[in-house]
Amino acid sequence: YMIRDALRVALKALDLKLLVKDDVASPTVTAFISNSKDELALIKNQLKSRFNITIAGGQGKLKGTILRIGHMGKVSPFDILSVVSALEIILTDYRKINYIGKATLKFTEVIQHDA
Repeated sequence: YMIRDALRVALKALDLKLLVKDDVASPTVTAFISNSKDELALIKNQLKSRFNITIAGGQGKLKGTILRIGHMGKVSPFDILSVVSALEIILTDYRKINYIGKATLKFTEVIQHDA
């Protein structure tokens, strides 16, 4: 659960709302809600075009409202750390708020503590 917990703390540091509460969160995927549909689309598109990172959108009634980051199988903390740092850059550019280092710090603190 280390990667899940680290990612959840990092997303909160980016002012992204988590879809479910910590006590029911999946160990394999983390879903989050962005501030707007435009921002959500931008995040998904920029992750792919600028950083070659693919994450999933929502399905069914959640289509267009959430994004999902998978962290199951052979995923290392450093795989997810690259997603977190890319999100810092994207959101800093889009929101004009400096997030650089904030989420990566929270992420690595959890990894370091739990390792």
